[in-house]
Amino acid sequence: MTSYPQTPVKNSVFDLLINAYQQANDADKELSACNRLLQVDPNNMKAIYLSVYIKRSQCLKNSDLQTCDDAAALAQKGLTIAKPADTADAEWKNVTDKAYPIFHSAIALDAMVSKKDSKTAEDEYKKELMLYSLDLTTKGTGLVDTLQLAEAYAKAGPGGLHDPNDEVQAIWFYARAWNFAPPAYKAQIEPSSSIGTSGITAERTVWTPSRPQRRPRSSSPIR
Repeated sequence: MTSYPQTPVKNSVFDLLINAYQQANDADKELSACNRLLQVDPNNMKAIYLSVYIKRSQCLKNSDLQTCDDAAALAQKGLTIAKPADTADAEWKNVTDKAYPIFHSAIALDAMVSKKDSKTAEDEYKKELMLYSLDLTTKGTGLVDTLQLAEAYAKAGPGGLHDPNDEVQAIWFYARAWNFAPPAYKAQIEPSSSIGTSGITAERTVWTPSRPQRRPRSSSPIR
């Protein structure tokens, strides 16, 4: 691609590179290939989705503000992209069913980490979880973000005040996350909240499965 930067098949070549790096589990090179594809095809949903997924995972792990902001900005863009004319309705639904929850998750995480805006985080996490089947909220990303939603509810509002309804919601979602968490992670969730006479105090808990949940390579609708 460096020797022939204007080749008409560059989109296909970048797509193949993305697949190869994904198979090799090389997230940095996968992200680089996605960036190069977006330079020639800015609305490529696969490249946007994978970029958001990787950057969101990095934000969750490292809390780097620029990475969090980048993930959220790409996610906002992904939510506005219209179905391509040559894509069947059923295929596009499969794509958006996979991508939209991750987009809302990335926006919510950025609101929590970078913007310190717990209300936006609450709204975005709720939008995400509503897009999952009930079963998918009990494991993987859906379960992790159930815990993240609890922490968003536990944050104090303007003036350091707690909304009593938010406290109830926080307790409910903490309990749900703890209930479905693997035994090894329950101890990480328990200290993340405490109830006292002044309300909930929350410590930011970064809990992810032992291996970050990646896109299923054989069944992913975004290829």
